[in-house]
Amino acid sequence: MRGAKKARLRRVEDKLFFILFYFKCYPIFDVAGVLFDLPRSQTHRWMLKLQSCY
Repeated sequence: MRGAKKARLRRVEDKLFFILFYFKCYPIFDVAGVLFDLPRSQTHRWMLKLQSCY
């Protein structure tokens, strides 16, 4: 059984780029996951988490 993948968005710059890219292009989570090397479910969680930060 495999362990869970670690989050790839560790740096603030990576998080900022991810959420700006998401809001600019609105890719489906499958595409965003491929581009950012994240599983589909984790891509959705990052989007929810980062859009609620202010």
